[in-house]
Amino acid sequence: MFARSLCALALVVPAVVYADVEAPAEAEQNVSFPYVLKITTTNNFHDLLEKNLDLARWQRERRVTREQLERLLDSVAESVSGLLATEGYFSPVVSAKLDETVQPAVVSLDVKAGEPSRVRDIDVNYMGAIDEDEVRVQRLFERREQTWSLPVGSIFKQSAWNDSKRRALSALLNRRYPAAKMVRSEASVDPQALTVDLSIDLDSGPAYTYGPLEVSGLSRFTEKLIRNNVEFHEGEEYRRKDLVDLQTDLQNLPHFSLVLVDVDLPTDPPFIAPVKVTVQESPLSKISTGLGYSTNTGVRGSFNYRYLNLMDRAWVFDSSLRLEQKEQALSAGVTFPRFTSGYEHRVYASYTREDIQSLAIDKWKTGVSRSITSENIDRLIRLEYQIERSELNDGTVFDPQSLTAKYQWVRRNVDRLRNPRSGNVITLEGAGQLKGFYLMKPSHSFTGAVCNIFRLAKKACLLAA
Repeated sequence: MFARSLCALALVVPAVVYADVEAPAEAEQNVSFPYVLKITTTNNFHDLLEKNLDLARWQRERRVTREQLERLLDSVAESVSGLLATEGYFSPVVSAKLDETVQPAVVSLDVKAGEPSRVRDIDVNYMGAIDEDEVRVQRLFERREQTWSLPVGSIFKQSAWNDSKRRALSALLNRRYPAAKMVRSEASVDPQALTVDLSIDLDSGPAYTYGPLEVSGLSRFTEKLIRNNVEFHEGEEYRRKDLVDLQTDLQNLPHFSLVLVDVDLPTDPPFIAPVKVTVQESPLSKISTGLGYSTNTGVRGSFNYRYLNLMDRAWVFDSSLRLEQKEQALSAGVTFPRFTSGYEHRVYASYTREDIQSLAIDKWKTGVSRSITSENIDRLIRLEYQIERSELNDGTVFDPQSLTAKYQWVRRNVDRLRNPRSGNVITLEGAGQLKGFYLMKPSHSFTGAVCNIFRLAKKACLLAA
């Protein structure tokens, strides 16, 4: 019994001693090792390395150990080479040194980028149905010379290479070939000659034409509301821009809260792509109110109401009422959805009363407008009739009336219709006024003003019809 205990003790004691000896070494490996990175580089690559190197990011990490730092130093040359390769420098000279004589330790990273590699040759190959369209292929080559981000002789950059590939593929996807794909892309680097040869193989796939229009998601409105906004026809060649424009036009209608326009691409002939429009309808009625204060007109309150399906024809009725201490306003209007001709019509009427500094002014307006928006040109024609009644504190009354016609033409030559960054906008306007044109006698009571509004609106609706 005693012998067994002695043997067990003999086995335990060395283990305890071993644990006591090894613990300090393990603890030492887990001790934080702070350091500061100093980068010296040519060609202004300091920011690129500072933002992307793990060695730079980890210097702010307090839990980095010496062992982890050594692993970072061992791999830093490879990391730097990978980063500079994206900028066209494929043979950098990288050295890293660790100075532990100061606290915190200093890691000195010296990078000599060398000479950049330049594009020597560009080879874009097309295959698929586009082989039968020589005119289109020629246009694609001409367009590539204008839009290619990496022309021959330029310094190779990975971002520009990616952009060039995207543009080359998009040129096919945008028109006739929505199933196009990139089969192969290669950037062949010659470090000795400092050149890069670029090559791309693009498969256009079949040429597609539009099929029938299929609409889903409608419950309150008829398909006519959507079909009147379609500017392409069944059997025409596919163009992505047509679908984008249709989705934008439908999304801008107040009738829909969500619009998706897409096509089905059959893999077998005939290659006819049905156009699918999926919509989510907005609530028919919308009410908004407001309360505020203005230093010149006092306390104010507002009430707005909109209805999207007047007469069950998707006509949009909107009205507003604004009451202030010194000014009151009432307006109403009806917007007719776009016709097949592309024109949109609107009729409106309004009344405003102001009583400021002993001058009371009543204004009645009614009008009808006709507008159309094409690819980059907007046109507007508006006819408006206005009655004004001004009364001074001495009882003097003025009640002029006028009929005004206005024409507006706007041309937008911008890079993007939404959030443009460059381009120009030209606006031409012309207007004329006929005074002494009397349709009705102005009323200075609010009830009479409301009646006048409805009379004027009725006349405007008859004019619009």
